[in-house]
Amino acid sequence: MEPKSGRGRLKPACSLRDARLPSSAIQAFTPCRGELLHPSLLLLGIGVQNYTCDSMGNYSSIGAVATLFDVSCLYDTSIFDSLTLIADDMSSQTLLKTQAIQDYAIGHHFFVGANGTSTPHFVINKDGRGSSIKDWVNAKKLINIPSTDGSQNVDWLELNSTSGELARTIYRLSTAGGQPPSTCTPGNATAALPYAALYWFFE
Repeated sequence: MEPKSGRGRLKPACSLRDARLPSSAIQAFTPCRGELLHPSLLLLGIGVQNYTCDSMGNYSSIGAVATLFDVSCLYDTSIFDSLTLIADDMSSQTLLKTQAIQDYAIGHHFFVGANGTSTPHFVINKDGRGSSIKDWVNAKKLINIPSTDGSQNVDWLELNSTSGELARTIYRLSTAGGQPPSTCTPGNATAALPYAALYWFFE
């Protein structure tokens, strides 16, 4: 049987009918379109932010790699607001090898390159209920704002789809970690810094 794809076919592990963007995100990004009322997916990304050191001694982002976990069943629970901090405090490699969390892994986030550009890419291999899904989206950054939880965390983002049907709009929120030091030594190898974030997908 061919895996399903296309908008409206992804089923999170638990209903997101009552899920709402946090007030801090609403104030920052002012989403007002009707389709942003309810997320289609709510995913925890755990991975690394990748950087290279330029000739001026400044770190420059060269993308990220993360595993995506369905956390829809944790929305509106006591630990939801601390998910990214918990993930960032633990060794990412240890956490990712834990079977309990692997059961909720449904996809990956990484960057793809073409014509000298680097594009955020999200791919889903199954939905939150275990059904075979093959869906993806390439996105572009519209807005970035500093994390409300401290400068040690990578920015919050609003991204819009450029191709693919997984989502029209994606918000990266509640980030933890991933921010590089302010300076580096030119010529040093690339840096891979652990981070975690919540990704809100809207169709």
